[in-house]
Amino acid sequence: PGTSHAPSDSTNGADTPTNMTELGGLPGAPPPPPLPGVKTAPAMGVGDTVLLEMNGDKWAFIKLKRDGTAVIGKHKDVSLAPLIGAPFGSTYEVDQDGILYPAQPDPPEWTAGDDAINAIDDDRNNADVNDMRDNSAQRMDQHDIARLKREGVGGRSLVEALAASSATFAKKTAYAQEKYVKKKLRKHLVRCRARRPTPRAVCEAYFHKQPAATNYVRYDALGMLLALGNVGAEAQPLVVETCGGLIVGAVAERMGGRGRVVAGHTGATSPSLDIARLMNLGDAERESIATAPVTEIIAARARHGVMGGEGEEVAKEDSGNADGVDGAEGDKDAEVGK
Repeated sequence: PGTSHAPSDSTNGADTPTNMTELGGLPGAPPPPPLPGVKTAPAMGVGDTVLLEMNGDKWAFIKLKRDGTAVIGKHKDVSLAPLIGAPFGSTYEVDQDGILYPAQPDPPEWTAGDDAINAIDDDRNNADVNDMRDNSAQRMDQHDIARLKREGVGGRSLVEALAASSATFAKKTAYAQEKYVKKKLRKHLVRCRARRPTPRAVCEAYFHKQPAATNYVRYDALGMLLALGNVGAEAQPLVVETCGGLIVGAVAERMGGRGRVVAGHTGATSPSLDIARLMNLGDAERESIATAPVTEIIAARARHGVMGGEGEEVAKEDSGNADGVDGAEGDKDAEVGK
């Protein structure tokens, strides 16, 4: 008699904790996993390949060296020393002396979409705007622009001066003004981003720069090949491609050095894998790549189909299962690319 106590669940004689937050909110549930830490991009080092994306419309693959230089915009000998030790994805600008320095955040006119610009309440129109072909609407000439550059005026300040000196800039609509500023920025301000040469980045760069080298493969098609081919660790895919090694390198990078990828070829010589060498593959990933003629692979599978049974006579008597390549057709490895 007296005070009644609520029944408590017990496991091995121990009461269930009353603080359910420690168990994920449910009785008997394990504690929630720790939150993942912030991942930082790997740093660029000597010997790494870097994909320089300049103003979003030009790409160049650069091999980092301690005293290496590159052509960026109109500057021919730009030192790449600031890139060494910096994380991939860093953005830089080039000053008038051809020196790389960390870039400021992207200007709003670079990132503003058409919808945001069209949403501006603007009653102006371009019907009365006449940009003369002789550039008479611009009060600044080439000598004034060259003088400002010699004085060390940056690209943004130069574009602001050009806009202020234009007789028609104030009459243009907000959309036309943004278009004008964006065009001038791309001309007078050189920005480059040091991208990591992942399979997607390499595929995207070649699609815009030299699409015939990769048979016009887009990065979404590359991802579909890897997904439908079930490429992963411990796989042994056979890749037959004529994309300069793009598919082979992407498969090796996805497998992470665990497994074996065979680059098959139909000719007497092995295919070119130059594009795969641009992806900064590790030692294990490079060693997982092997090349072999397709004819030898077919002959080896045929020999394996005959020798793998109890004997050649037994294999011939089994009319329900075909020999050689046909017998191996059902369980052969996925062919990733053609």
